[in-house]
Amino acid sequence: SEKEWSPLEREKRPDALKVVRGNAGTSLQITPVSAELLIARPTTWTFGLMATPARPKPKGWRGNSMNYDYFAENAEKYCGQKVKVLYSSASYDYLPPASPNKARVGFYPRVYDEAIYKERIAREHAKGRLFGIYIDPILCNLGVYKELGKYKAVTWNPVTDNAEAQNSSNDSEFLWQAPEVKKYFNEWTKLPVSTAPYGSKRGERQFQPGLGSRYADFFCFLMEQHAKCGVDGVANLDEWGPTADCNLMHDAGWLGRDGKVYPEYDWWARRDLMKRLCAVFLKERGKMPIMYVHTAATMVLPSASFCEACLTGELWNTAYYRNPGVYDKYGVNKEKILQSLNDGGADFMYWAAPPERWVIESGTPFGWYCQMMANFTKSPGLSKEYSDSDESTRDYVMMCLLHDNLIYPIFCKPQMAWKAIKIKQDFGIADEAVEYFPYYGKKIPVKAINGKEIYTVSYKNGKQWLAIVGNVSLDNQEILLNLNSDYIQSASNITEAESGENLSLSNGELKISVPRRDYRMLLINE
Repeated sequence: SEKEWSPLEREKRPDALKVVRGNAGTSLQITPVSAELLIARPTTWTFGLMATPARPKPKGWRGNSMNYDYFAENAEKYCGQKVKVLYSSASYDYLPPASPNKARVGFYPRVYDEAIYKERIAREHAKGRLFGIYIDPILCNLGVYKELGKYKAVTWNPVTDNAEAQNSSNDSEFLWQAPEVKKYFNEWTKLPVSTAPYGSKRGERQFQPGLGSRYADFFCFLMEQHAKCGVDGVANLDEWGPTADCNLMHDAGWLGRDGKVYPEYDWWARRDLMKRLCAVFLKERGKMPIMYVHTAATMVLPSASFCEACLTGELWNTAYYRNPGVYDKYGVNKEKILQSLNDGGADFMYWAAPPERWVIESGTPFGWYCQMMANFTKSPGLSKEYSDSDESTRDYVMMCLLHDNLIYPIFCKPQMAWKAIKIKQDFGIADEAVEYFPYYGKKIPVKAINGKEIYTVSYKNGKQWLAIVGNVSLDNQEILLNLNSDYIQSASNITEAESGENLSLSNGELKISVPRRDYRMLLINE
C-alpha cells in the first residue's frame, strides 16, 4: 500500500526522483514511494500509481459544461445556462428530427448521412458549442441475430436500415452483419472471446476486439470520417478499464512453461489508440480534440492520459452496492449504505460518497478535471420521491461544487444543477485569471467557525469572489463564516447567489442557514 498518496497529504510525500547537481557531476536520487502498510480498518478502495503524465487542462476548462441537445435547450430556456459541449450518443444516421430507424445498430460508429450530420454539427458550432460524440472502442457490433426472440422483425429491414447492409447466407446465425466484421472477426477478436448483450431486444450483440489488432486501424478510419464532418472530439469514451487478451495475432499473451497461453492486459494498446485518435483530430480539425474518458478517474490514467478529462459518477450507481459480487463484506459503511437504500436512499450519498473518497476519485488533484454525472433516476433501490427531487440533485451538486467538478446533470431532476452552472458562468468561472482555493489546501479565504462536516471552497476573479459552503452532514445547521482579511479585502457586498438576498457581516462574521446535504453559493465583492 502507499503512504502519503492522498491529495490531503501531498506535502508529506517524498519526491520519487531528485536531480542533484554538484562539483563532481550530477546524480539522480530515487526514493521509493511505496512501503508496506498494515490497514487496520475497512476500506472502500485500493490505490496504485503508474508514473504517467496527464494531458494539460485546456484554457477555460471550467466552462466546458456538457449536455444533450434537448437538455441544452431546456437549460437555456429555464435559466439562460449556455451549454458549451453538446454530447451526442447512440448512432450516427441522424435523420431529422430523430432517426425513424428503430433497429439501427450501436457500437459501429459509421456516418450514414454525411450531409445531415455536417448540417447538425455546423448548427451547434454557430451557437459557439463544441460537438462531442460517444464511442466505445472496446466493443464492436457482432451483428443482428435471426433468432426471433432477440429482435422484432417489424423494426428491422437489413436492406434499408444500414449503409452497405447485406443479407447473410442462409446458414448464418445473423440477419445482418457489418461487412468488416464478417471478414475480420477472427483476426480482430480478443481471446478468450468476450461478448456483451447491449441492444439484445433488437437482436444485437457485441464482441470485444483486441486493441493491438488491425481493428485499431479501422476505428481510427471511422473517427477520421467524424472529424472530417466537423466533430470536435469524444464526449464519452466508454468502458476504458484494461482487458486481458491472449490472441497471438495481436502480440498479446505469453506462453507459460506448461505450454498454455496466458493473457496480458492491454494498457499500452489502449494508450496508443488514444494517441492515434488525438493525431487524427489534430490533423483534420487543426486542434487537439475534447476527450473525456468514462470510468473512475484515477484507475485509468495510465491508459488514457491523452484524454483531457474524466467523465465519471457511475460509481454512485446503487446497483453496485446491491450486488454482493461487487460490493464485498470489507466495504466501509456497508450496513449503513444498505439500510439507507432500504429506507429509500436519502442518506445513501452520505455513507457511500464521503469527501475523503470523492476527492481521491474525482481526479482533479491528479491533473484531470471531471465531468461528474448523477445516477439517481437510473439507480435501483432509490425511492421515486427522492431520486427525482431537488433534494437529491442538490446533494450531488454540492459534492461537485466542493471538488471543482464540472456538473453533468443527467439521471436527476436537473433544474437546480442548471442554476448552479449559470451562477458559475456569470461569475466568469472559465476566465484564465480565476484562482481556486480548495477546502484541503492551506489557504482558506472563507472558513466555517462552527458546525460539523462543513466544507468551504472559494474562487477569485479579480475583485469578486464565489464561495461555496457545503453542509455534508445529515443535520440542518446554522453556520458562522469568517472572511479571512488576508485574502478578501473589505467585503463591500455579499449576495446569496441563488436567491439574490443581500447578506451583511456582523463583527467580521456571516451567519447563514444550510440544510442537510445542501449548499449555499455566495458572491462577494471587494
